[in-house]
Amino acid sequence: MTTANKRVSPAVRPLTLIADVPRLGAPRIIDVLDRVFAQVDGSQLAIIDRDGAGGFRHTPDRQRLTHARRLRQRCSDHGALLWLTGAAELAALVSADGLQLPEQGLRPREVTSIWRGPCGRSCHDRAGVLAAAQSGADWAMVAPIFAPISKTSTSVPLGLKTLGAIAAASPIPLIGVGGINEERAGHCRQAGAAGVAAMGAVFLADDPVEAVRKLLGAWHDGATL
Repeated sequence: MTTANKRVSPAVRPLTLIADVPRLGAPRIIDVLDRVFAQVDGSQLAIIDRDGAGGFRHTPDRQRLTHARRLRQRCSDHGALLWLTGAAELAALVSADGLQLPEQGLRPREVTSIWRGPCGRSCHDRAGVLAAAQSGADWAMVAPIFAPISKTSTSVPLGLKTLGAIAAASPIPLIGVGGINEERAGHCRQAGAAGVAAMGAVFLADDPVEAVRKLLGAWHDGATL
């Protein structure tokens, strides 16, 4: 399926920054985003407030709501999108721009009584992506494309060839996750991804502003690779 034939979601941006509070801490996330938003066009970015994913501890809902509201304000001020993982009620409370659901969690159609906005699903293979599309997802985050930068993983990286095959079969846009850096972002676009997502490459970088600029530059260069 060509990109032109895919369902296009306005909630997908070239670069998604994964703001994982249990791993990174809220102060680091806010500091990095403030620095990035001061110098980078926010309309190129989505910020995903990821909490309780991958077996990591979950921030209590009230604390998460406070943090999400801070992110909501910053994203609104700078033209970036805000997604929340998992918690449909919190996403609705902060007027998030998107909700990201885990592959083994509730399906997008099952949360419509609480959440009626754009919804994505985390996937790990072609079957998962097709199931996500059938369940009403507007996009799929596919991982890991490469070995993750910010953590160890027992999952075998999919690689660009597999990403391309999944993208060719998918009726919804894909976001490539896992090990994304400036050398790989453009290649993910060439393989058919609609965007890429990064955590370690930005939030653990010595210069997160430069890291974001390089990722976006590589993504846009991918159109002409």
